[in-house]
Amino acid sequence: MENINYALKIKEILPALNHAGLEIVSGIIDSEIVRKFKHEKILFYTPHAKQKKFIDSAARTKAFIGGNRSGKTTAGAIDVILDCIGEHPLQKKGIRKKPPVYWRVVCVDFVYGIEKIIIPKIKDWIPKKYLIDGRWDKSWLERSKTLTLTNGSKIEFMSANQEREKFQGTSRDGLWVDEEIGRDIFKECQMRLIDSGGRSVLTLTPINGMSWVYDEIYLKSAEDTQIEVVCASIYDNPHIDPAEIELIAGALSDEEKKIRFYGEFVARQGLVYKEYTDRAPLVIEPVPLDPQWTRYVGIDPHLRTPTAALFCAVNNEGDIFVYDELFMDGLICDIAGVINLKLKDARSYIAVIDPASKQPNPVSGTSIKDEFARFGIVAKDAKKDVAVGINRVSRYLRLDPVYKKPKLFIFNTCVKLRSEFMHYVWDTESAQCADKQSPRKKDDHLLDCLRYIIMEEPAYFAPARKTQLRKSVPNRCGY
Repeated sequence: MENINYALKIKEILPALNHAGLEIVSGIIDSEIVRKFKHEKILFYTPHAKQKKFIDSAARTKAFIGGNRSGKTTAGAIDVILDCIGEHPLQKKGIRKKPPVYWRVVCVDFVYGIEKIIIPKIKDWIPKKYLIDGRWDKSWLERSKTLTLTNGSKIEFMSANQEREKFQGTSRDGLWVDEEIGRDIFKECQMRLIDSGGRSVLTLTPINGMSWVYDEIYLKSAEDTQIEVVCASIYDNPHIDPAEIELIAGALSDEEKKIRFYGEFVARQGLVYKEYTDRAPLVIEPVPLDPQWTRYVGIDPHLRTPTAALFCAVNNEGDIFVYDELFMDGLICDIAGVINLKLKDARSYIAVIDPASKQPNPVSGTSIKDEFARFGIVAKDAKKDVAVGINRVSRYLRLDPVYKKPKLFIFNTCVKLRSEFMHYVWDTESAQCADKQSPRKKDDHLLDCLRYIIMEEPAYFAPARKTQLRKSVPNRCGY
């Protein structure tokens, strides 16, 4: 076929056209744009920044966790459609398989999930030329809830209410989960991706609070390069009028705003550290640590369960960075060796340890604290007032009203500490806690370490200056 430069042809023709001719050409162009938009709307799709980051991600498992109306479901639908028609950015880079591909879409239920949200979204964005005879009903098979495209790609739609056995079967190239489903069904679906090296896509608002998605997707994304999480709020969607958002905001509690507007994971009942949010500015990407910053390590040793240790650095502005954590079984000599290794670049450090560790062994007369000292970790006794410690940690987590930042920053790689924060609740059941509020003693070892450090009121200590001795020069010199 002859290559025609249409832009050049138009330039040649336009000067010869009168006003009526220009009107005709303009009308033709307008009608073509309308036709394209109607039949190939996806060509006009312009993602907002968070949607683009999500679609461009090459991670095997990626999640768009956002507030309501943040554009998460649209991003999921576009991601799947582009993959099915061979126009996905990753396919163009040679990273993803070309069509035909086979996708599975899973929602919470058929009526409100598949039929009222997902199918209308797919219908709206999929180019008509990929439907058989340009018609949805020709491509759709009701019995199996499967859409077949002209290029051989397929999308099957399933509900989390179906029996688990229904999710077994042959391999798939992709899995899209819209909103939270049970962990067992998600894992069953992921098994179908092994043969093809397929990828999992999740789009959700975390209305279920501290579910498996938080522990196994959100937290793990900080240390697993094959998992990427994109977080978005309703304010990231440029198509939502801020005035409309504010009208809704008045009817929501603070907790509901965190979930519905910002897509944050929230422990709905009795969270001890209400000031903590598992996002910036409290949780940050790791930053370089100056060796001159003052280091602290809190240690919570145990014989039958793993020993916990937390590492902090304080800069010359008094900001505290929680940069590493340790949760380790083993002998004290081995644990002390790892702690020493993590502190090898520090100019100096201050160690604090659970005071129960100084109780001597009735046989040997040696304490756990003594053993740590024998292997190079000389620690002082931590202050054990739990109520005061919680109050102080809360104060460090609170945002400064002027600078809008806390005094305490946690690297996102401290995954266990972050998890403990989100699961640390008041004990309302045990008999000993009936008369006073106490936290539930479960999975709190790193939080204990943090409390030990904060009770020391950590501060930056400038390195001592080396003074240079000056030689005295006699007033007179001679023989």
